[in-house]
Order: sequence, then structure tokens, then C-alpha cells
Amino acid sequence: MVSKTEKLLRSISLKDKKRIRTAIILLQRGETEGMILKKFKGCDNLFWVRIGDFRIIVEKTTTEYLLVKLERRGENTYKGLK
Repeated sequence: MVSKTEKLLRSISLKDKKRIRTAIILLQRGETEGMILKKFKGCDNLFWVRIGDFRIIVEKTTTEYLLVKLERRGENTYKGLK
């Protein structure tokens, strides 16, 4: 069974894939300087990063950022996260 994220990655341009991949790698390394991480209201550890029309949603732990969701921006992008 193919996940929603895998389907999304198959459907987007190579340019967008590279930008998303770079952002995820930088988050994994903890290199967030120059990256705009926006905090969810009411959540201490959930953040999102905008990459064009896409949103990378991550959870910050004491040592790293964990990928929670990757989705194209839409009405339901942020539902069910809190």
C-alpha cells in the first residue's frame, strides 16, 4: 500500500522534490538557521516549514526534529495535528 506522502512525492516536479529533500535533510541535521520554522499555536513542539506550495510539519524533541507530515497546502493541511 502506498502512503499519501509517497503519492504526493511521485506527482510533484523534480525541482520541488529537491527543495523538499534539502529542507528535510537540514531539519534532520538540526541546521535550521535561515529556515523559517513557524510554531503551531497551543503546541509547544509542533512546527511547520513552507516550501513553495508544500508544508513540512515536524515535531521537535530535545535532540531532533521528527517528520510528522508532508502535504500540499490546502484546507485540510493542518487538521488533526493537535
